[in-house]
Amino acid sequence: MTTPLTETQALFHDFIINDGPPPVAITRSTERATAEDLLSIYYNGYRLCMLEAIGDDFPSLKIFLGDKAFDALGRDYISQVRSKHYSIRWYGQGFAAFISESPQWRDRPELAELATWEWTLGKATDAADAEPLDFSAFAAVSPEDWAGLKFQFHPSLSIVDLLWTAPAFRQAVDDGATSPALPELLDAPISWAIWRDGTVILYRSMADDEPTALAAAMSGTTFGDVCEALAETQSDQAGEIAGGYLRAWVEHGWITAIEA
Repeated sequence: MTTPLTETQALFHDFIINDGPPPVAITRSTERATAEDLLSIYYNGYRLCMLEAIGDDFPSLKIFLGDKAFDALGRDYISQVRSKHYSIRWYGQGFAAFISESPQWRDRPELAELATWEWTLGKATDAADAEPLDFSAFAAVSPEDWAGLKFQFHPSLSIVDLLWTAPAFRQAVDDGATSPALPELLDAPISWAIWRDGTVILYRSMADDEPTALAAAMSGTTFGDVCEALAETQSDQAGEIAGGYLRAWVEHGWITAIEA
């Protein structure tokens, strides 16, 4: 009796994705290979495909760990995390969280931070395009409207807080260094902005209150409220400092629209 297509698909899916029992009964052997051998081709092929995708998304993490350890980490991830998107491009989005939470890997925080950094770089690459504003857009804003200004930011812009020198390690790998300095633990976390300018991925560190101000502005907080929050730590200089941050954001092409 022929097995219905939907049932066949379900059996193969359970076997390949969920480590279910191999559907030997509905797989025909050949003169050259048994049903078990044929099924193993699909089973192993899926994992190799997913490993390749993860390796492409996290190239410096793969170099840091080495092929053997990265293969073990990747296979752990594949065995426990199912793909939920039709595109393989997004399979690695939970990789950093998996490393942080996995009993086998969570004592290596530098791995999770390196994965976080590399995934954020990839997101910036794939983010939608948007035309940044220049300073002329602010000339039409009346003085009484400045406090209520809200900003829209480039879709590629992200903020990442890191306790390890992951950016330097990734940059060394990108530059082709044969023995890049391994990530080191910092005395205090550093906030980084990552964004795309055209086709070029850029990043810079941020200090003082800029990360907090930027995060607030990105969440829809008005410019006036950003200034008030800065006043708690910067006193009378809050307006000047906020203005300096805003100028830098415009210069970097981060702001794409304003709403009075």
